[in-house]
Amino acid sequence: MYCFGLLAGKSDKQIARDCEVSPGTVTQRIKTVHYKLQTHNRAHLVAELIRLKVVTPLMMVLAAITLPEVPLLAQDDDPNQPRQVRITQRPVRRNDDLTTLYV
Repeated sequence: MYCFGLLAGKSDKQIARDCEVSPGTVTQRIKTVHYKLQTHNRAHLVAELIRLKVVTPLMMVLAAITLPEVPLLAQDDDPNQPRQVRITQRPVRRNDDLTTLYV
């Protein structure tokens, strides 16, 4: 049941809300599957489930249908244009600030 949530990219809280269980239960069960399949993250886990044929292409389509509210691209996001990056500078510590620390 949690495979649909993993395929759809949902968080543990979202999966728990859909399955009507606590988020801790979902987290623990996903950790158990990670341990049993020797995977390290969710993407690796999904790839391993596909490789082992636990997840079929039909299940992947159904998972994509269950999450229609998340767009693949933002409405104003053009993949051909570079994204604007905000660069911030850290405040520089002055020497007189350092002397107050030692006194």
